[in-house]
Amino acid sequence: MLSITLFGTTFSVGIPFLLVLAAYATVGSLREAAITLLCVAAHEIAHVLVASAYGLEVESVELFPFGGVARVSGVMEHDPHVETSIALAGPASSFFLAGLSAALWRSGRIPDAGMMVDFNLLLGGMNLLPALPLDGGRIVRAYLSARSGFRSATETVARAGRKVALALFAVAVASAYYGYHFPNLIIMAVFIYALARLEEHKAAFAFLSFIISRKQQLARQSILPTENLTAMSTVTLERVAHSFSARRYSTITVLDQDLRPVGHVTEAQVIEAILSGEGRSTLGDLVRV
Repeated sequence: MLSITLFGTTFSVGIPFLLVLAAYATVGSLREAAITLLCVAAHEIAHVLVASAYGLEVESVELFPFGGVARVSGVMEHDPHVETSIALAGPASSFFLAGLSAALWRSGRIPDAGMMVDFNLLLGGMNLLPALPLDGGRIVRAYLSARSGFRSATETVARAGRKVALALFAVAVASAYYGYHFPNLIIMAVFIYALARLEEHKAAFAFLSFIISRKQQLARQSILPTENLTAMSTVTLERVAHSFSARRYSTITVLDQDLRPVGHVTEAQVIEAILSGEGRSTLGDLVRV
């Protein structure tokens, strides 16, 4: 594994990507290998810079042919605005590089930037597909989380990721049948499928991490702005927790089936109940305690 540290983040090229680069080198396409590596690295650096702007520390990024997998200290997934902004940074940088390369190519400053343009368009476009672990999947998850909860949203978009992986694999096999070989597509399909499965398995753990980190934040900060949420008594505590803002302390007004207030619950009460294993309980259960 090759690695380098930039902006305080360790970028590493794992075995899957090394195999792709080796395949390019084997057929005498070192230039294409270098362009692929640089474009993917630029895509991930854009993610890192935006994450850093939000105060998150990206410890490491492992590069894959379609992007990268990052280790972030902090829970970004539970702030839809933050996750969306970070996710959009990668495709935006790829499209910018495609446009810049095309402009320099037409001006004659770069003799042949065709692959630079094509690969950045492919990288940016593929990452906007609404499927985890791609950037588009993270954007869709951020949108769905506010409506169905983080875990449910993750499972939905991860399933889409597996379907995208199977579709890519089918395209690669069909192309090979007609004499067109795209080994990169097969490698991408395999790892998108595997990482989509991993995202599903991580969903429950990520939610627990959010709850624990939220409790630590509340204990650490002396003053927080507040917001009031209103919810039906039948809503589960886990679903309510997904509505908590990363920057505000929430209080919840609980309504019965006739939309009459039956009590008030604080964010701290919800977190304590979840950590006690009562996440599937409802607000009505908590009000009656």
